[in-house]
Amino acid sequence: MVKLSFSKRENCPDFKLELYKGTNPIPFSISIGNVAYLPSTIYSRNMYDGGMVEYRFDERDRKLYEITLVVLRNIKCFSTNSMSLTDDGNFYDCKLCNKSCEQLDTEPMIIQKGINSITISFLNHEVSKYFKIAVNVFIGVSVEGYLAEITLDNLLDVQMKQIFGFV
Repeated sequence: MVKLSFSKRENCPDFKLELYKGTNPIPFSISIGNVAYLPSTIYSRNMYDGGMVEYRFDERDRKLYEITLVVLRNIKCFSTNSMSLTDDGNFYDCKLCNKSCEQLDTEPMIIQKGINSITISFLNHEVSKYFKIAVNVFIGVSVEGYLAEITLDNLLDVQMKQIFGFV
């Protein structure tokens, strides 16, 4: 289980959403911050039912700098109504609290497709609070601070099509 902490930022971090066309839908990568060099990295991965989410944290300051979702085989995506996430207008740095350096989990997760959003939900944790870590990128955590959800919101139709292969 990935335990996280958050601190308010003064400004919006640079970020890049990379969408890949492949044989399977749903590959994407989110880079957060302007990483001029490849830092020593702490990897945390969750593999479940043909999907893998990988988080990369800078080993020095334990800040999250990249999230990647890879689908190893076609898995079912659930349709959902678009969620209205609470956005207080602030941006947050996300830091790893776990003491271990590398982590591999097999927590049950599902992928939900909204009208203009994609959400990865970890079923063992209920979202207590959302933190905006980049433009339209939110992380939901449980009361205890464990990762419960990753949401990309307000995506364009073309981005939705690239992610899912259809709109």
